[in-house]
Amino acid sequence: MIKFYKIPYNQRFFFNCGGFALGTCEWEHFDCYDKQGYEPFSGRTNKQRYRAMSRMTWKCAQEMLAKYPRQLRLIKSEDEKFSYEEVFFFRLSSDGDFHFVLKHGRKYFHKRGNIPRLNEMSKEEVYSSAWCGRYDGPMLIFAKTKKPFVHKDFISEHDRKIIELLV
Repeated sequence: MIKFYKIPYNQRFFFNCGGFALGTCEWEHFDCYDKQGYEPFSGRTNKQRYRAMSRMTWKCAQEMLAKYPRQLRLIKSEDEKFSYEEVFFFRLSSDGDFHFVLKHGRKYFHKRGNIPRLNEMSKEEVYSSAWCGRYDGPMLIFAKTKKPFVHKDFISEHDRKIIELLV
């Protein structure tokens, strides 16, 4: 089964869907998203909202690629990944949140916020117009190295021990 289950249950509260999908075991967030606030897409027409979500999705992607330059790349389809990579998906919601889904083997998993359990998604759900009835922005597909991530500036001894459990 997925290496996530090697992490002690009580430690799984300390990272979100991004920390799970990226393999950092950190609470992943985006500075560009934090600066704009969590209601950036309300009060607009559908077309305006989707355009704003597209711009923010791209900003978040650029931030991830800058934070992990040797471990991440954008791809157009799952078939573009190399044997040493895994695939994950990223999407925003109209109500001001973001979410990640990780493909492990032939299955798709996601972790909600600080909830410690994983949920499985079908391929149809991943490629649907919205995840969990709310994540309805443009979807990006990333390839990431299977090796656990270590952010170049922010790694504590506690985080290092959790990452070692993933290996």
